[in-house]
Amino acid sequence: PLVSQQWFHYLPLLFTTSGIFAMDWVSFAAAGVQSAFAWIAYNRDGFADNVTMRQSQLYQQKNYQISWVAIAREDIRDMMGISVTRINNYMVVATLILSVAGGAVFSVDLGVECPDFIMYSFYMCVGQ
Repeated sequence: PLVSQQWFHYLPLLFTTSGIFAMDWVSFAAAGVQSAFAWIAYNRDGFADNVTMRQSQLYQQKNYQISWVAIAREDIRDMMGISVTRINNYMVVATLILSVAGGAVFSVDLGVECPDFIMYSFYMCVGQ
């Protein structure tokens, strides 16, 4: 009987004014603490994920800029190649025209009996 009286003596400490056991308050507080730590862990994980994504985005942006510069260089090289090829073609055509004109000037023998106006007309036509 002495043991039961000691237990009965501590019984009012187990209850609060609203009738909820004190252990329920402890479990309620523990759940709050657990929720706070879960919230902190969630934010920490979210921050770590955001850092990773931000770093990946920056790398992707830099790689895009580098590849854009490489493409721009290739385009400029292609345009310059087209211009150089066109100029080379003009030089070939000009060389052919000059060689035909030179051949016409040096290979034609008008003779001594050819009138002067025909000779001058011929040279004028070839010179143009």
